[in-house]
Amino acid sequence: MPPIRLSLILLAFALLMAACSTTPSSDPQPIQFQNITYGGCAGLFDMSDDVYHSSPGISNSMLNHFARSPAHYIHYRTTPQETTPAMLKGRALHSLILEPESFQKHFAVSPKDAPPRPTKAQINAKKPTELAIERIEFWNEF
Repeated sequence: MPPIRLSLILLAFALLMAACSTTPSSDPQPIQFQNITYGGCAGLFDMSDDVYHSSPGISNSMLNHFARSPAHYIHYRTTPQETTPAMLKGRALHSLILEPESFQKHFAVSPKDAPPRPTKAQINAKKPTELAIERIEFWNEF
């Protein structure tokens, strides 16, 4: 692990520990954010992805961009991000492993015998082939 990355992780950990530290005479104070109460440092529960990603804190992705340069981090935070196929697969895997009860709400798994998706050319063809019609009908129904 590059030294700068390790330093950033240690800094984030130190900030987290400072935010969560309590003296023996006090309890962690709950934090209210977008109608969700965080129980001190106990964790986050029943939170949508949108709320999670807009909540205060530093993610691993943010640390990666900051490790490259502060300008990259600022660009990442201020520019809307497109969802890449890798991000979609990562979200699906995360949901399948860590939140199996919500997987079917957010993802669909195509049947093993599903035909390939029709191409734009097949969809827009004036006289589509029988194969193209089958593909289009299957995916429209799915």
